[in-house]
Amino acid sequence: MEKSSAELLILSLVEARPRHGYEISKLIEQRSGGSVRFHVASLYPLLYRLERRGWLSGRWVEKNGQRRRRYYRLTRQGRKVLASQLAGICSRHQSHHRGGKCLTGSQKFYAALLR
Repeated sequence: MEKSSAELLILSLVEARPRHGYEISKLIEQRSGGSVRFHVASLYPLLYRLERRGWLSGRWVEKNGQRRRRYYRLTRQGRKVLASQLAGICSRHQSHHRGGKCLTGSQKFYAALLR
């Protein structure tokens, strides 16, 4: 998987609500039918890189009886990047399918995954 595709997957998953790294990893694995898996050694450096770019914002959350987790949310800049990337997917999709409707909702995730 290309680095930009991995970034887009992560941005897509945190668009709706903040998520922690393990949850992001499991969602990608689940939604890809197990064909895409992130290991700790690759996922967390990617999350930190997205945070340094200003596309994600992370904060530590502690809950009773659970280990401390870092939750990531999409920033305003991250939303712009995601919108731009998804618009590119829509353009390619529409030109390939001769003006058909653009993908919406969870279909965007699958389009990004298959890119």
